[in-house]
Amino acid sequence: MFVDTDTYLTNLDNFLLPQTPVVERIDECIRFLKERIWGMFQDNLVEVNVFGSYENGTFIQQDKDADVNIIIVFKQKGFQPNAYMNRIHDFCLRYNKQATIYKDHPTASIRLDNYTFELVPAIYISKDKVRIPAPQDDPASKWILTSPKALKTQLNNKDNLNNQLIKPSIRVIKYWNTLKNKPFSSFAIERQILSTFFFCKAPRDYFFIASNSLKKLAITDPQLAFMEEIRESTRRLNVFEKHRIPEYIGPEISRILPMD
Repeated sequence: MFVDTDTYLTNLDNFLLPQTPVVERIDECIRFLKERIWGMFQDNLVEVNVFGSYENGTFIQQDKDADVNIIIVFKQKGFQPNAYMNRIHDFCLRYNKQATIYKDHPTASIRLDNYTFELVPAIYISKDKVRIPAPQDDPASKWILTSPKALKTQLNNKDNLNNQLIKPSIRVIKYWNTLKNKPFSSFAIERQILSTFFFCKAPRDYFFIASNSLKKLAITDPQLAFMEEIRESTRRLNVFEKHRIPEYIGPEISRILPMD
């Protein structure tokens, strides 16, 4: 029996979703970190929340470098970003001597149970907005304003308006990107797909539109090479479908997006 593109993409998305044992281990680590963070900083905190792909439902377990983001919102506003980063780093060192501050991103990294957690300090601005340290490649700013909750709401709304096919499309494209050594950042992929207009109903159409939308981001040689592969692979799939050659569709899509 031949597999069509829609069926394969649906099965692939189920393959990409974190399995229950993975979710349970990550959630246990999150609970551990939250308890210890509150224990260390106590009255200095407003909240400690998970954000990013794990919270938004676009996390894929096949990306071995994927991390879980935790934002630590402080009450105090009178310190420089480095002061907050150093406090987070000191916390990480209590539980992992290999904890690292990334100079180009406002995070400290800690590894627990074979998973990486990125801890991001922030200062409270309002119910929905915080400021986080700006990356070092942005010398004009010390802080940047962000709203993780708003991004999650925007993603959920778009997913609901598109037959719950936005998040699966993001997961599949992130997987393809991972197979090609990640020429695009996961965050950039999510933002690009979130800003793309979709006028379709089937998983295959979302997949084609989402993958080809990345051409707007392609600058580097690896990104341009990936876009050329996307263009050629989607062209071949369209040809096989147009000429009704189902025996070629399964092998072609499993070649570019293997489930193993």
